[in-house]
Amino acid sequence: MKLNLMLFNQTTNRQLINNLSQTETKYEATVGLLNKNKLADNEGLFIPNCRVIHTFFMKFSFTAIYTNRDLLVVKIVKKIKPYRFSGCLSSGIGVIELPLSVLTAKAIEVGHQLKISDS
Repeated sequence: MKLNLMLFNQTTNRQLINNLSQTETKYEATVGLLNKNKLADNEGLFIPNCRVIHTFFMKFSFTAIYTNRDLLVVKIVKKIKPYRFSGCLSSGIGVIELPLSVLTAKAIEVGHQLKISDS
């Protein structure tokens, strides 16, 4: 797993979080956030090549941002609760799971261009 990445909104020119992890294996993508009790305000998880997620056995709600291949936001699902499914089958290629506070404090909208880089 890649750790300590930065998520940046190029459309608004704002840093969103500075502690993003990126899955690199199918196992890491499957486990996702299951081992966490919550997400801190500055952390999140990027799962590339993922169009559908589930929140079975999760302990908290979060926001899912679906992106296309170029990290353009194509769908936002706010406050996904435990024991739910969510997906973006039409144009989603990856999903970024973020704490609820990030979407509230820092506007992210469909059509925004995101960037992931080393911190």
